Amino acid sequence: MKFRTLTTILIFFSSSCFPENKAGDQLNKYSTNTWLQQMFPAPNNCTPINGVYYDEFQSTSVDKIMENKGYSPYSIDDQLAKYKIHEPFYGATAIELGIPSNTTSIFTVTVNVNAKTLANKIKETTGIELEISKKGMQAKSGVAYIIHDNAKTSTYACFSFEE
Repeated sequence: MKFRTLTTILIFFSSSCFPENKAGDQLNKYSTNTWLQQMFPAPNNCTPINGVYYDEFQSTSVDKIMENKGYSPYSIDDQLAKYKIHEPFYGATAIELGIPSNTTSIFTVTVNVNAKTLANKIKETTGIELEISKKGMQAKSGVAYIIHDNAKTSTYACFSFEE
């Protein structure tokens, strides 16, 4: 009986000490209940936790996450599979999602607002200020950036690679 109690106590304390819980806390703190925002743990740790990518051999996204949402790619190249979508994303509307189509880990979410507006919406929601990319800027793995597309759209981009 003492052994069973001791085991329960150890499990309780050990589960609260692992760093993985911090990622879960980040997910709850920075994300809303939209599946698209939950795909990325946090703007300053944006590598998707579920490892989503386009599987060229199956001709679907891994675990059919996109197909189960009713989406299919409209463009597939050597880096990205692109999906036209209509989903909430940090107070804007996401109109395109790009997921890796090979081993290059690039994730993009194009939204219907300019870069400055998207940066402000993300800061209002998360408290994190993302950098708007500039010419010649070096990307850091796991950190999201905002790319200015034009006056009406911008792209949230996350690069995941070994540094």
